[in-house]
Amino acid sequence: MELEERVTALETDVQSFKILINAVDNKVERARLDIQQAQGANIRLFQATRDDVMEFRSRMDSRFAEMRARFDLADERFTAMEDRSLGIQAELKFVNRRLDGLDTRMDHVETRLGGIDQRLDGMDARIERVETRLDGIDQRLDGIDARFDKMDARFDEVIALIKDRLVPQG
Repeated sequence: MELEERVTALETDVQSFKILINAVDNKVERARLDIQQAQGANIRLFQATRDDVMEFRSRMDSRFAEMRARFDLADERFTAMEDRSLGIQAELKFVNRRLDGLDTRMDHVETRLGGIDQRLDGMDARIERVETRLDGIDQRLDGIDARFDKMDARFDEVIALIKDRLVPQG
């Protein structure tokens, strides 16, 4: 009996193993299905995330392209401003040269005016001397006028005497 009991125990064990193996198979199959479903969900999640990232990247590329275009426009404007400032600098240099020329001419005019001022000062002094001499001449003329007045008075006396003597009275 020992063999029979052992075989029966083995059969029972085999049956138990079969039940366990079936249970494990079921669990493994369910786990495999769960893993497949999870993989499918993960793939869909990764695909959705990839799509979102690609859409975001596309929007960012478009925004960067827009920003690049705006920066290019700003660069063009800065270049235009630099060109204008170079033109203005050239014009200012030209104006500065002309002003330097005017400064030189004004210095020459001021020098000439200084000479004219000196000549006018000399003329003022000469005019003062002429006026002094004319004052002297006026005084002398006043003296001569006084003498002529005396002479006229004497001539009038002489004429009156001659008339008295030549013209009969009476």
